[in-house]
Amino acid sequence: MKLPVLAAFLTLAAGPLWANPGVIENGDYKISLSETLPGVDDPNNPQAVPTITVGVVNKFNNTGMNFNLNLYAINNYYLLDDALILIGRTTPQWSAAPPEYSLLNLNLTTSQNSQEFKNLKRFSLSPDNQSVLVLVDGGGKPDLIGLIRLNNQPGRLEWLETGQAGVSLIQSALPGPVKSLSLSPAVGWFADALSAVLIVTADDGTQDAQGNPVLKNYLVWVELEDNGPKVSAEPLDLSPYHVKDGTMVDKVDCAADKVTLTFTQANSSETVQADFPLPTAAKP
Repeated sequence: MKLPVLAAFLTLAAGPLWANPGVIENGDYKISLSETLPGVDDPNNPQAVPTITVGVVNKFNNTGMNFNLNLYAINNYYLLDDALILIGRTTPQWSAAPPEYSLLNLNLTTSQNSQEFKNLKRFSLSPDNQSVLVLVDGGGKPDLIGLIRLNNQPGRLEWLETGQAGVSLIQSALPGPVKSLSLSPAVGWFADALSAVLIVTADDGTQDAQGNPVLKNYLVWVELEDNGPKVSAEPLDLSPYHVKDGTMVDKVDCAADKVTLTFTQANSSETVQADFPLPTAAKP
């Protein structure tokens, strides 16, 4: 799925300078950002349009342009060959609603390949900055889980989970059909950036004696193959650690054949670490 080329999001203009600028460059381009974090939030003027200026200088012909971005803050920015990757917050920090982000893939040599991936509720960058796992706002429906691949321009979005009627790589890897599933905020990447580990919590319709849903946790392994992502999963039993159903894992660390999860127990504020083997189908 290819998202629309950037158009309205970028406007040619000169912008004001803010307090936390950033600079990044390679052999071809120098990029100057008027603001990164904490951003340009102004709770005293909630109607103000957010503006962060990006200056692009071409070192070969010594020409430059300034672009105004409708972002409140830039969380991540880097050059990937001759593409500028920006992940920025599109909602004000003082808003009561959860934050949302956009990923801008700005091709500095071929503007037709520039892209915007919008409505991101969460994101996790791979160690090599060439892949981004994203949770996308479902717009009143279940959230979508996808993988943005930036290693070949233009970037492409590969869906891992879009619901029962769409792509369901994660649900297909689970033991049986589920009514709904949620993704834990923590994502673990392996050092080679070719695979990631997710934690999902699923409601398969099972109920306890009181009629409450029994939520089940699963360890999900995603391999980034050339022809698309490959997904496998196994049940994750956290009951020995006295955690409540649907617990959120705070951190995922990946090793050669296992993952280490960090989470908080239901009856304690202390964090607990536990090792789990990778899903059987994923092991070499």
